[in-house]
This record gives sequence, structure tokens and C-alpha cells, in this order.
Amino acid sequence: MNRSSNIHLKLAGILMILLGAGSILAIQLLLKSGEEIPAQLTVISANDAFTGVLYLYGMNAVRILTGILGIALSGKKSLATMTLGIFLFFTQLAAFIETGNDMTQITLNILLLVIPFYYLYSAYNNYRNY
Repeated sequence: MNRSSNIHLKLAGILMILLGAGSILAIQLLLKSGEEIPAQLTVISANDAFTGVLYLYGMNAVRILTGILGIALSGKKSLATMTLGIFLFFTQLAAFIETGNDMTQITLNILLLVIPFYYLYSAYNNYRNY
């Protein structure tokens, strides 16, 4: 039992919760920004927009759940934390690969990739040390 891996997984879990909650708040601020919806918005694009927002809420809910599980299971050998860490890391890596040439998006995605990597690394060390 390595106490250091417990602490790192708890810290990574807290960071994942903060990332998920912060992203949900950012989505809320963007949706309530007060901009008018263009009249040309078709039903298909409205459905695509709804699907995109639903996906963003779902991914952030998974981040929060992952953080909670990381904190709760930090004292145990857990394959669930490893699996969720792998899922979130590769999901964020795919988002990073899809970014264009915009330097702001590249920088933001690099920063957003660090937290899932830290969670995955901490979950791996916690799994290995038990």
C-alpha cells in the first residue's frame, strides 16, 4: 500500500470534478450569453446543436463521476478507475488531434489533456501498488 498513490489519485479526482463542473458552468454561460439565434437555423442544425450540447454535458458528467470514483476508490485496487482514466484520456486526445491551426484551441486542448493524463497516471500507480 503506497500512501502517495492514494493522495495523487484523490487530487486527480478533485481536479476531474473541478474540470467537469467548470466545463458545465462554461457551457451554461455560453448558452445564456444572450445572442440571438439566426432565423435561418434549420431543424437539422438545431438537432445537431442539441446533440452537441448533450454530448458535452454527458462527457462532463462522466468526468465528475470519474473524479468521485477516483476519490472513493483511492484506497483500493480498482480497475474501474483505470478504465475510466483510459477512456477520458483517449477522448481528450482525439479532441486534441481534431483541433485545427488555431493556437488558442491547441493550447487549451493541451491544458485539458494534462488532467486526464494525471488521473490515468495516478490510477495506474494506485492499481500497481495494491
